[in-house]
Amino acid sequence: MSVVRKFKIPNRLRAALFTGEGKRIDEAVADAEIGLASLAEACLAAVAESISRIEGEFGAQVAGREKREMMDLYRLSTSIIDACAPIEPKALADAARSLCDVLDYAMDAGRWDWPAVDVHIDALKLLGSGIALGEEGERQLIRSLEKLRQHREAIAG
Repeated sequence: MSVVRKFKIPNRLRAALFTGEGKRIDEAVADAEIGLASLAEACLAAVAESISRIEGEFGAQVAGREKREMMDLYRLSTSIIDACAPIEPKALADAARSLCDVLDYAMDAGRWDWPAVDVHIDALKLLGSGIALGEEGERQLIRSLEKLRQHREAIAG
């Protein structure tokens, strides 16, 4: 017959919680906010770079843009969404998300929807320019992009 042996494994997290040596939640949240704020400048630079590339590679003035891959523009749009995580306002991420929705539909349909893409590129340029639209102005812009997307999908059928 075998003997059952029990082993007690020390749990450092439990020890820290019950000894009071760990951080309080409010301290951890404050530290996280400071960490995110330190990333804001780099994130804004990454957003500006992505918007510049979108304009340079897919803007209305670019000759032969219809031969470009939709997935390239999609990736640039998602890079804006990623970079916007620690920064305010969220309107830039919302506009990039809306462009991704337009591109999803266009990729499914197998054709570019240049008027909708151009409006979204202009919205990204406006939001990334630093011009203060105010919260309500940004919300209205995002609502308009959403309505545009819905309209374009409805008429494409």
